[in-house]
Amino acid sequence: MSRPFEMPSRRQLLGFGMVALPGLLAACAGASPAPLPPSYATGVLAEKEAALSPDALTLYMVTAPDCPNCHNWDARQGEVFQRSAARTRLRFVILHSYTIHDGSGQDVTWPADLRSLRDAAKVDTRANYLPMTRYTPLFVLARKHEYLLAATGLKGWDDTIWPAIQRETGTA
Repeated sequence: MSRPFEMPSRRQLLGFGMVALPGLLAACAGASPAPLPPSYATGVLAEKEAALSPDALTLYMVTAPDCPNCHNWDARQGEVFQRSAARTRLRFVILHSYTIHDGSGQDVTWPADLRSLRDAAKVDTRANYLPMTRYTPLFVLARKHEYLLAATGLKGWDDTIWPAIQRETGTA
């Protein structure tokens, strides 16, 4: 007995990576895909971020909907980060790549005023997880739009970014 065809839900389409469709269509047409807007804190966290000084630490994370490591970070390290004392002492901005294959270095992923952070990450030789802008998740720490440090992947988070956040926020 065959089942009738059912249209997949938006959640299912996202799970299949179909979020990349606008970018794919634009690429086929020869046009650049439209930038995806960054995600900012909401609710209580947004209020806490608004109360931070202008020179407070900012964490930028580049993610993609089809990135397994991004989903793993959300479920594991992200949960710990979101509940930590350090989280209330910094700003957190998520930048979105259409797909993992686009990586974290595309202009469409980075607002124009933040591309200098991406460019600094490309040439930073301190991190063990290079090339910086080919992979997601990419984590970039900055203060007043001045680049401090970056790393990619879960190991980059564990070995480089999380210890730096704890050090910079005095929560180690």
